[in-house]
Amino acid sequence: MSRQIKIVFAFLFILAAVNTYAAEAEKPPLRLIHTVPLPHVKGGFDLMAADAAGQRLFLAAEDSSTLEVIDLATGQQIPSQNGDAK
Repeated sequence: MSRQIKIVFAFLFILAAVNTYAAEAEKPPLRLIHTVPLPHVKGGFDLMAADAAGQRLFLAAEDSSTLEVIDLATGQQIPSQNGDAK
């Protein structure tokens, strides 16, 4: 294969890769569906875990020493579970 043909193939490959990357970059990976206010939580969250089968999100609020549970099916907060303060 001649050098010119190799250069053309390399250029086409790079062009296809850039085009594919640009097309994927236009799609946002996540979108906001719903927000749940948690006014009593101080600071941020230390850990998060999802229960896909039970459709729940668990959030450990370290500064508040609470475990927040969100029902993902309804978008509502389940009553907090208090933990021991440090």
